[in-house]
Amino acid sequence: LVVLYAPDTVLIERNSGKRLDPLTEEVYHTTFDWPRDLLVQQRLVKPEDLSELEMSKKLLEYHRNFPGIFQSYQKVLKSINADQPSVDVLSQVLTYVQTRHRSAAPFTPRILFCGPPGSGKSLQAALIAQKYGVVKICCGQLLKETVADKTKLGELVKPYIDNGYPVPDNLVMKILADRLSTLDCMTNGWVLYGFPRDIEQGEQLQNSHIIPNSNCDITYMKNLFMERYRSFLTLYR
Repeated sequence: LVVLYAPDTVLIERNSGKRLDPLTEEVYHTTFDWPRDLLVQQRLVKPEDLSELEMSKKLLEYHRNFPGIFQSYQKVLKSINADQPSVDVLSQVLTYVQTRHRSAAPFTPRILFCGPPGSGKSLQAALIAQKYGVVKICCGQLLKETVADKTKLGELVKPYIDNGYPVPDNLVMKILADRLSTLDCMTNGWVLYGFPRDIEQGEQLQNSHIIPNSNCDITYMKNLFMERYRSFLTLYR
């Protein structure tokens, strides 16, 4: 478990630089991950949930769920400062992932990224996928692709996506399990982010025997958590 930590103020500031490609739904950043393709640059728009208030609410929700997920993976914990250039973060994550695998046997990476919005999990997941040639899976994007494919599961998920409601965990787990058991994931490995978001989902992930061999939690150090959590509680009283 790699814990990337940064002050809330940094995460909120980073959020203001997010840009969305409405065609591919890929997320970019004006400072940390600007696309080279001019056509992509011209398509980028600000996400609808970009306000500081929305970001603060998301962080508060994350803080509420963080302790349980932290406890689930505390035996494989590695703390890395996320408030530094992404290439430096990647270097430290790669070092951790590589040192976790000490066997001479072939290594098929199964990497899990978790963390609050603005912590850089999508960027680091993309860089890891490029480095290892593994399949990059964003849970939210996977659900939308399932709907677009018009599968039976997609038909069940569609009403939730269309109305902005959370997709039930049992459906998410079924879709995830099916995707992670496909040939490309089994052969090349995978990097997953966007799930789990709370302790119940974390337990379901473990019970489903979807076992990552490298858990990368892009979040806060435990000693920062209570301080930030108290500040949010004060803000929303």
